[in-house]
Amino acid sequence: MSDQELANHQKLDEIGHVLSIKFYLPRSVTKCHQNDNQLCWPQDNVDELARTLSTITSSANFERGDKLEGIIGFSNGGFFTSKLIQNCLLPDDFWVVSIGSAGAWGDSEKDLSNCGRVTSIIGKNDRWHYSYMLNFHRYLQSVGAKSKLIEVNGGHAMPLSELKRELALLLTKNQ
Repeated sequence: MSDQELANHQKLDEIGHVLSIKFYLPRSVTKCHQNDNQLCWPQDNVDELARTLSTITSSANFERGDKLEGIIGFSNGGFFTSKLIQNCLLPDDFWVVSIGSAGAWGDSEKDLSNCGRVTSIIGKNDRWHYSYMLNFHRYLQSVGAKSKLIEVNGGHAMPLSELKRELALLLTKNQ
């Protein structure tokens, strides 16, 4: 596990404690197209997206009584969560938070108004994804997606306070 991944897990632990929620932290099972020695979250193939979503949302992964309400993805995982919305693979009452990533804009005729909610959090100094995310957010709005963009100071990182605040809002809406 990378130092950044470990730091993100610590941030999620803190948020979980404050908001009294549990996080399930799966690792991808899909080999990266760019490097067979690494695992990546799928984003290119709808069948891979659906299969991975089915695996991570399986009730076998959760304790009795726990309910999956949303998915958080950072960087490569954020591209995965964005693609779940873009391919309308989620129920309308489901939410995702995509951090430090974007997605590819596609069919402008597609209606994403009943495909879940996406909150995108991006650092204004994220040199790899910032402008890409702004364009992706405009695309999502143009096809009716329930999309919210939060721009933060900083770079390619998971911002603790903004994520905590947004999760509190999302969880309140789901009650």
